[in-house]
Amino acid sequence: MPRTVGFYGGTVRRCTTPLLALLIILCFPANTLAQTIFGRVTDAADGSALPNVSVVVRGTSMGVATDQRGEYALRLPSPGRYELVVRHLGYETVHRTVGVAYADSVRENVAMEAVVIGGEEIVVSARALAVADASRSVETLSSDEMRRVRGQTIGDALKHLPGVTMLSTGPSIDKPVIRGLHSERVVLVNHGVRQEGQQWGREHAPEIDAFAPVDVSVVKGAAGVEYGAGAIGGVLRVEPRALPDRPGVGGSIDLDAFTNNGQAAGALLLEGARTAGEGTWSWRTHGSLRAAGASRAPDYVIGNSAFREANVLLATAYHRDHWHVDVMASRFSSTLGIFSGAHVNTVEAWENVVQRERPAIDYRFTYAIDAPRQEITHDLARVRAQGEVGRGVRMTVQYGIQRNQRREFDAHSPGGGPPSAPGVELLLTTHTADIGLRSPVIDAAGGSLLVHAGVSGLNQGNENGRASYLIPNYRAISGGTYARTTWTRAPWTLDAGGRLDHQWSRSFPRDNGGTSFLDRTHPFWGGSGILSASRTVSSDWTVSIAASTAWRPPGFNELYSDGVHHGSAQYEEGMPGLRGERAWGLDATVRQDGDRTRLQVGAYATRVDDFIDLVPSGQPKVTIRGVFPLFRYQQRDALLRGVDGRFEIDIADPLTVGATASVVRGTDRQTRLPLADLPADRSTLFADVRLLHRPRGTALRSIRLRVDGHGVRRQTRFPEGVDFAPPPDGYTLLDVSLRTGWSWNGTPMSLQIGAENLLNTRYRDYLDRMRYFTDAPGRSVMLRLHIDV
Repeated sequence: MPRTVGFYGGTVRRCTTPLLALLIILCFPANTLAQTIFGRVTDAADGSALPNVSVVVRGTSMGVATDQRGEYALRLPSPGRYELVVRHLGYETVHRTVGVAYADSVRENVAMEAVVIGGEEIVVSARALAVADASRSVETLSSDEMRRVRGQTIGDALKHLPGVTMLSTGPSIDKPVIRGLHSERVVLVNHGVRQEGQQWGREHAPEIDAFAPVDVSVVKGAAGVEYGAGAIGGVLRVEPRALPDRPGVGGSIDLDAFTNNGQAAGALLLEGARTAGEGTWSWRTHGSLRAAGASRAPDYVIGNSAFREANVLLATAYHRDHWHVDVMASRFSSTLGIFSGAHVNTVEAWENVVQRERPAIDYRFTYAIDAPRQEITHDLARVRAQGEVGRGVRMTVQYGIQRNQRREFDAHSPGGGPPSAPGVELLLTTHTADIGLRSPVIDAAGGSLLVHAGVSGLNQGNENGRASYLIPNYRAISGGTYARTTWTRAPWTLDAGGRLDHQWSRSFPRDNGGTSFLDRTHPFWGGSGILSASRTVSSDWTVSIAASTAWRPPGFNELYSDGVHHGSAQYEEGMPGLRGERAWGLDATVRQDGDRTRLQVGAYATRVDDFIDLVPSGQPKVTIRGVFPLFRYQQRDALLRGVDGRFEIDIADPLTVGATASVVRGTDRQTRLPLADLPADRSTLFADVRLLHRPRGTALRSIRLRVDGHGVRRQTRFPEGVDFAPPPDGYTLLDVSLRTGWSWNGTPMSLQIGAENLLNTRYRDYLDRMRYFTDAPGRSVMLRLHIDV
């Protein structure tokens, strides 16, 4: 018989039908193995490892850079012979032709000969592009690049990428906005698993350790075929750096410090590998700690903005012949303060706070975290197996489990005293699994054809604590199936795919805010698809175009929110009866990767039918807990268009200059009025000067200076009369950093000293939820030390 599972406010029946059970455990498609060339790049004179060496496939945009151990791994779209071009400052360029069979891994070590070039440096940038991304706008940051731009959150590393901005709630909470879309329209893939947290809130930042040894890429535009429902705005992929495959033990130490909020942070990485029978066993442990006090605006302290964070990750893998099994587990834990001045008790006080140029209270700097605050814990565990099942067909099987707990404390209890219990308490548990298949390379029409297919599903439950029901208890079950083909024949790459998803849910919202509960079920069906073409015009230039469609069902918060969202200090009202969103996208991209210049420009248009929007009502909401701005979910048809891109040029051997820019426009297609909460136009100009470079083996090897100027215009396109305050003025910020690399007793080290907002400019950003109440943080001098052990 069916078994009954209890919730606060309702029950859900669990079906034991074998077919449904199979759908429950079939989930988001995992990564599959590909042809790989890997190896180590060393100095021919002394055998020392060479980091940051460019390894590219001649005549393509495929490439990687070696890590601090001099190791690289380059995935290739199909079998064949490839010419590798290996370049590095102060060394002769190396050309190697390597043949690789289907699903094979070939080691190609390279020893580079040093040359004398008068101490000047030649820099070649290369970004890895998977064949599936060849027709899309993609921005990638390697783990080394992430370390150089790491800030308080993972969003700090992404916020200056073209087409990417941040939706903020004060100085320590950022979530990515991709081409004007965010939250449930951006899918986060963490270590191959679609991460499921309480991502619907604008102050619910991704639960990702900014110190983790990962590569991060941003796929812009609708990408629902591989990633399932919800990938309307794009995908944020967080992929772990490959585990070591050479016997031995190594690691690294990172230490960071920031003056603005007195932050101290550190991370320890230990990893190794050894031969185990006929295979290789690899392992990794990583942990990080952060502690920060209240942030400072240029002329005052932002009260109660301190935070603490502790993270740990464990991973292990076994590789033998064509089979690979890996297991990982991680915990992300943080406590965040929310600016105290956002919580007031009367309408008059709230209006006065919004109109003031600075907070009424002069706060003192402290590391204490008082209410209002958030406490978040996210646990993730994953097991994955990959291998060949016969006739060249590769199979991937993956299972993941996630547990996300969120507790939000109001500034005070209904009785007026400090809160002893959270005002919002949510526990989200998600089980995911998947089966994916990839065909061998098929000769078709004079080219190579690859076929990917699979089935997917999800089993998720949300459970409230007894304090409140901002969103209801619910159970959601979803499943999907997909197929995708990629055909390559120089100079063309053609890509086509489709996916069908179904979601069934049962939820228990409150009856008009009362103490009784309703019982609601929601079935949703939707399909996704992509059709794209990419052409290599010359050895440097590639042009591509992609047409895609994606969808998502409405979130439970959008349907049934009715209460104070303490983390963002606002009252939210849902809209029962919302329909699912449907997006239609067109994206054109031009890329150039030459000896001295690098360019990527993307133009796009995305039409979203039944666009769900959280809109400020223009009036505050009076509750027994205080006065809060009132936001309501609405549905309309929207059109988003824009252009974003980047350009770099090596003016001379020691100097590189460049620029990035992003422009997005959003319009309500019925009223022709602009959409709210879209990023303002922004651009960045930068100069990178290589002041010193010496061969390996010398104590001080390199010194680099980088200066960035960021300009953001005032947002002039916004709906009149619905916001609580007009958009703030535009602003310009200046950042500067000096990076050095050296060796001490043979141990590689790097030190970075920099300053953000060097001129201590006073400003507020339109996408910062706290702009109603306080300025953004002022100058912050930072120190980053990295040691390889």
